[in-house]
Order: sequence, then C-alpha cells, then structure tokens
Amino acid sequence: MQILRIVVRTIADPLVLVMSQRHAPLIDVARNSSSDPFSYLSPSLARQINIVTYIHIGMTTVLIWDCLDNLRSDCRILLSYKFGVPSFLHIASRISALAYAIGRAVLLTAPVGKCDTIGRVVNIFPTTFVLFTGLLLFIRVFAIYNRNYYIGIAFATPWLGAVAMTATYYKTMGATNIGPTPYCLETLNDSHHLLVATYVLLFVDEALVYLAVVRRIYLMFLDHARTSLSQKFRVLVRGATLPILSRIILLDSQMYFLFAVTGKGSLVLTLIFLKPPFKTMFIICHFVLVNIMASRVYRGLKLGLNDEQAVESLLISMTNASQIERQTHQASIVFRTSPSCESTRSLDNDGESEAQLRYKVRNTPRHRSLESNFILPNFEG
Repeated sequence: MQILRIVVRTIADPLVLVMSQRHAPLIDVARNSSSDPFSYLSPSLARQINIVTYIHIGMTTVLIWDCLDNLRSDCRILLSYKFGVPSFLHIASRISALAYAIGRAVLLTAPVGKCDTIGRVVNIFPTTFVLFTGLLLFIRVFAIYNRNYYIGIAFATPWLGAVAMTATYYKTMGATNIGPTPYCLETLNDSHHLLVATYVLLFVDEALVYLAVVRRIYLMFLDHARTSLSQKFRVLVRGATLPILSRIILLDSQMYFLFAVTGKGSLVLTLIFLKPPFKTMFIICHFVLVNIMASRVYRGLKLGLNDEQAVESLLISMTNASQIERQTHQASIVFRTSPSCESTRSLDNDGESEAQLRYKVRNTPRHRSLESNFILPNFEG
C-alpha cells in the first residue's frame, strides 16, 4: 500500500500543479477524514474509489513505462524508414491511450472543478483509440490477403461497428463533482448495457483478425504440406519451420489474441456482475494491454520486414564480392544460383543491374530459407 501511495503522488502531483487554478491539496486516497472530499461519501464507496484509483494509476504507470522502454524502437521506425499510414496509426493509438490514461488520472485525483465537461472530453479518447488500433489491424489483414476487396469489406464492417459502439462512451460514462468540492466522481449511465455489447463486438472483431491471419498462413505454408494434422497444429501454435516474418506475425497475433480474450472477458464479467465504481475499473487495464500488444505486433512486423530486407542486402553484397573473379574493363562474373547450375556473363564497366542480381540472390537456396513469402503491399511506414 505504501508503494502504491508513492506512485499516486509521483504521477498526480505534477498534474495538479499544471491543471489546477486553485491551490487545493491532492486527494489523499489513502485517508478519509473530514478535511478531504471523501467525507461527503459513504465509507464503502470511498474505499471502492480508492481501489479503482490505485488500479488506474498503476496501469497508467505501466503504459508510460512501456512507451519509454520502446522509445528507441519507435524512433527507429519513425526516423529510419518511410513514414506512412501504419506509422501514423501506431503513433495516434499510443497518444490516444496515453491521453485517456493521464486524463482519467487527473479526473480522479485533481480538483479540476468542471467535472462534467472534462469527463466528456476524456471519454472521447477511447473512441479514437479503438478507431486507430482497429484500423491498424484491418490494414494488416487487408495487406496479407493482397488487397482483396471482399476481405476488406468483410473486416471493415465489424471494425466500423466497434467504433460506432465505442462512441457510446460519450453518453454512458461521465463525471460529477463530489458535493461542493472541485473533486470529481465518475458516473455510469448504462441502462441498456451498451458497454457489454461494445466489448463483445470488439472481441468478435479481434477474433476474426486472428483467424484470418492463421488461415492465410495455413493456406500459404501448410495446405499442401505432407505432414500430419497434429504436426500442422504444432506449426500454427509454435511457428516452427515458418519463415522469419511469418513466424513474427503468427506468434505476435497469438499473444495479442490471448490478451484480448483475457481483457475483454474480464471486462464483460465485471460489467455484468459488479456495481459502480467497480464496473469500470478494468477498462484501463484493457486499453493498456491492448495498446502494448498492438504496438508490439506493429513493431515486430515493421522491424521484421526491414530485417528481411537487410538480410537480402547483405546476401547481395556477399554474392557480389565472392563471385567477382577479376575486375577489369571487361569483367567476368560467375553467378552460382544452385550447386548444379553455373552461368558466366561478360559485363560492361557498370556490371549487372542490381535488380538482376537481386533476382538471382532471391533464388539461391540459402535465401529462400530466410525469405518471407508474405505479400504485404503498401505496408510501408
């Protein structure tokens, strides 16, 4: 409890100094006396709000730590490679998650005054988070199916439905002042069980994405393989014998789906069986875990794809250096594309084009074992 109290003060104190126009003290969530806003609440409700606040501050700390821990990889993606739509969505989803986590932390701890207005602003970010994260996953499925428009329509429908349902946060979630104080208390108006329907639809959308990835990998690598069903199942679970990029996509998708099942299952159970404020205490857990895993999937795919290109460039250089027998005005270079096949060509001063050399390297047995057979059109970023 002492550690949690330190975490609360470490994060919330600077936020109070920035956002508060008054010099009112921070809510002491570890104490309930007549000098703090909890004196206007029942002891049981004050204790429940303490627990919810501790959970939220803890998960906010986890999200901030993850952003700092992966800052180097994110900077590498943004500064070293082409900035495209996926990169924008990745950054936007991170910003949305951070804005919601920090904004709700301020709402729960700081004397902001206009609780209803600030609560509505904070609850915009869950919609933007689902919008950007879902679109990033949609682009991945659309890409690995080689821009199949039927697949695009099939997966765009549940994604748009999930975004529309998440927009109900603006109506179902709110905040009000605690008595005459400037401190805030969250409110929940969900008589139609819209939150339950929202997370069920989000679960269906992410399950479809995972199944689509598994199906694509199966059709590309295992459909015609002469292996037993149990061996194929082990490959799909562990990713053994798959190309590097395919294994990254498969294993990260499995981990993301595991967290999605756990997070949304916990959310649905709490929304059905618990009462406020416990109903919403795991929403921040879900957002943080989903954001961390979605970012992990994107980084694994992006950096894995560029590592594949780096391997290809290295093999081109190795082939070019090892196969040059003499370098004169008219050079003769021997390319060995397989142990049983040799061809010798006379080249001019500039040598053979890089595209032709790239084709030959791609067809060497060594590179075929490293090459990913995924078709990922326009997934730069």
